[in-house]
Amino acid sequence: MTVFLKESDLHSEKEWSAEKEHDSELESAEVLPLEDSDTESVPQPEFRDQWLRALAEMENLRQRLEKEKKEQVRYAIRHFAKEMLAVSDNLERALKSIPEHLLDQESIQPLIQGISLTYQELEKTLEQFGIKKLSALGESFDPHYHQVVSEREEEGCTPQTVLQVLQEGYLLHDRLLRPALVVLCKK
Repeated sequence: MTVFLKESDLHSEKEWSAEKEHDSELESAEVLPLEDSDTESVPQPEFRDQWLRALAEMENLRQRLEKEKKEQVRYAIRHFAKEMLAVSDNLERALKSIPEHLLDQESIQPLIQGISLTYQELEKTLEQFGIKKLSALGESFDPHYHQVVSEREEEGCTPQTVLQVLQEGYLLHDRLLRPALVVLCKK
């Protein structure tokens, strides 16, 4: 219990120290459970079950709302992250589209390095915010993480194995952000 006093209410230092001592005694006092006859806030015995259920329901609601709030904060960047994946895809396509004969030319090297560094920095930033690439190539098909674009017959491959990744898939923490577009080995 805290008592608020004005300076004019204190007549001497002894009164002030006595008041502080009283407060500390109240704070360290043992709290005893209430009995039905002690207060009107405890419900009648016939309503006690309903009262306890309402208290439990309120506590469950509080916990559920707290969990939802944490999830909203954790996954708030979902829409922004999806848009940034398009940027990442375009930078990757730009690097892959450079013809082999141009890779050796000195005049184009700064451009290639600039695109490559930008792509690497974007990937690093995505990882810092919990966005990770799915590794799909050579893995067994998982409908939760892969979206099949086509199937292809090939010698020596295990059926339902990913042969080619057309577009990388990504996770945001533990949730799927975008499935990987894949080509599967046909049975």
